Amino acid sequence: MGSSSSSTLPMLSSGDRAPNASMIASEPDQRTQDRTRRILIVEDEVLIAFDTQETLCDAGCEGVGPATSVDQALMLLETVPLDGAVMDINLGQEQIWPVADALAARKVPFVLLTGMASDCKIPDAHRDAPLIGKPVLPDKLLAALKMELKLSP
Repeated sequence: MGSSSSSTLPMLSSGDRAPNASMIASEPDQRTQDRTRRILIVEDEVLIAFDTQETLCDAGCEGVGPATSVDQALMLLETVPLDGAVMDINLGQEQIWPVADALAARKVPFVLLTGMASDCKIPDAHRDAPLIGKPVLPDKLLAALKMELKLSP
């Protein structure tokens, strides 16, 4: 799987119901035994970042950020212990792949967001990450995030 090839990722189905607010925070793994789960938010649209932060807070998680650029996200990744991430694929003229690579290298699970699902090309290295189209429904986001956090080592 080279990072130069890519594939189109199908959208996450809406069949899953979201966990209730306590479900994400109450299932600790090795990284979160004694603290709230920290989820990096990488989003350049202020309203979407705010809604994501609110959704995470309601689920008992701590939203870190939002980072509005690849550089900001990488800086937060280096300075804050993270349990997961929610990332918009397109940040202005940038794409999120350097951050996705860094998260994957640290085995930090993430959920991808996009407003352009039909034109979305996902590098093979990240084709298994959940992809949610905008507008982001809180139920879908929490279901995807819960699944990724549960699967993380």
